[in-house]
Amino acid sequence: MADKARAVAGAVIGLAVLVLALGLAEMVKQGLGLAVPEPVLAVIGLVGFFIFCGRVPTPVRQVSSVLLPHMALFFIPALVGLLALSDMLATIIAPLALIIIVSTVLPLWATAWLFQKIAPAMPQSQMEEPDADQ
Repeated sequence: MADKARAVAGAVIGLAVLVLALGLAEMVKQGLGLAVPEPVLAVIGLVGFFIFCGRVPTPVRQVSSVLLPHMALFFIPALVGLLALSDMLATIIAPLALIIIVSTVLPLWATAWLFQKIAPAMPQSQMEEPDADQ
């Protein structure tokens, strides 16, 4: 019974840490007037905190291992929003498609171009795959 209570307490603590991070991110966004989504700020804050601590606390790791396999469910509200605003989106679909295509193709092209410039300067040993036997 004590193990079950300890597991429940760990889950509550892990969820509390995630919710607290989201709440702090909301306050930072409102306080600084940032145009960054709260979950992005929360993840940045959590990663920074975990790097500072040198590890991810066990309760957060346990809650995350339950939530991460179900991440696709978190996109349902966004899809519902797209469907609800489909009339408005129909009027801006061409510029939106152009923005998405350019913002995808341009960084890919820049990355490939940069790699072509850097790759000849790299020693061949760094570009080879490591052996699986080692």
